[in-house]
Amino acid sequence: MVVPKEIIEDICKNTYGSSLETASCYEIIENHILPIYQEGAWKSKVNQLLGYICYIKDNLSEYEKESNKRNNPDSLSSLKLSLLIKTDDNRYLRPTDVYIPAIYGNPNDLETLLSGIQDVCFVSSEYIENLMQIQDPIEKAEKIREWRDFFIKLGVHPVPKVDVEVRTTSHKSNKKYIYTHEYPIYRSSHILKIFEINDIDKNKKLAKILDSNWNYYKEYKQWYHYIFRGTDVSPCVDWQRTSWAIEADWFTYIKTAAWLPTTKGKLANPSEAFLAEPETLSILEDSVSYLDITLNNRDFIKDLGIKNNITDLKYSAD
Repeated sequence: MVVPKEIIEDICKNTYGSSLETASCYEIIENHILPIYQEGAWKSKVNQLLGYICYIKDNLSEYEKESNKRNNPDSLSSLKLSLLIKTDDNRYLRPTDVYIPAIYGNPNDLETLLSGIQDVCFVSSEYIENLMQIQDPIEKAEKIREWRDFFIKLGVHPVPKVDVEVRTTSHKSNKKYIYTHEYPIYRSSHILKIFEINDIDKNKKLAKILDSNWNYYKEYKQWYHYIFRGTDVSPCVDWQRTSWAIEADWFTYIKTAAWLPTTKGKLANPSEAFLAEPETLSILEDSVSYLDITLNNRDFIKDLGIKNNITDLKYSAD
């Protein structure tokens, strides 16, 4: 989509009294477009919002380069917190509250996986409607991929999201000094709601997504609660004592609950399930439960406690 020239001309004149040729894309985004969202004026400019998002997408690279030159490393964070994305139900939400649908080339079939969950919204197809007229399938796919990558960079989710809540703990010392420390808490209501639906096919889809994206998810397995000791500002985290580490709700569930589909047609918890390796099959035959899905990420398998071979059975027995 090409942003109408009159929109950009209007932006430049209202902001600088200058023409399109003299205003940089950084100035247009920082001094006009973002304030429209930050100050709530976007509600009166709904017809222009699509053009603003398109302008930011087309100029994001230059915007980031200029941001670095101006020592503004948080420019992308500012976009994530300020911009609003149109959704499939005609609402405007923060990027981190929205998912990428299949029409944008998302292979994870989130529409099916997250169906039945009320607070799920997807990016509107309006952003790529004009691309549907492209006859060359390779060119069309590439243009759509550019939009998908842009939305992901803004924080739109291609997989079931983990919510991050930043909390602050504080302490007043004996000398009346106030110390504070921020720490994140990780939760995922959407992952837990998938399990509540109790659908084997959904569980299979989720297991494959977790396995394929474990490098992302494993960063949100647990968080650390901080307290202060005495008069010193000291985070009380003993890396040798897991009691200080608090597991995220979704991770506790996938480690302990019976949700993994097996070849016996039943759901098993990870500690009861085996990978269907040839050696294990030849020795244990059908005396144990084998996963009915293929998992490839060894870190995921290990973190969940899924048994990989006969040796794992021996250790669990010990």
